[in-house]
Amino acid sequence: MTHTVVSPAAHPEKVALAGRLVVLARMLWNKFQKERRVRSTASRLHRLNDRTLRDIGLERDKIEPVVRSRYLER
Repeated sequence: MTHTVVSPAAHPEKVALAGRLVVLARMLWNKFQKERRVRSTASRLHRLNDRTLRDIGLERDKIEPVVRSRYLER
């Protein structure tokens, strides 16, 4: 039984596809991580009482949009 070894240079389209898949996977992972940070931050802010939120200039119904806008700036 013989084994044939195929170098990546022989199939550049497969290498290019693999590279794009890696980029896509990283992009999705980063998006997932950012969403987790947004939800965590919003959850922590929601646990604060109304007076504390007022002191830091936030209204309870504005927490999510403010947090999302802050993370979009990064």
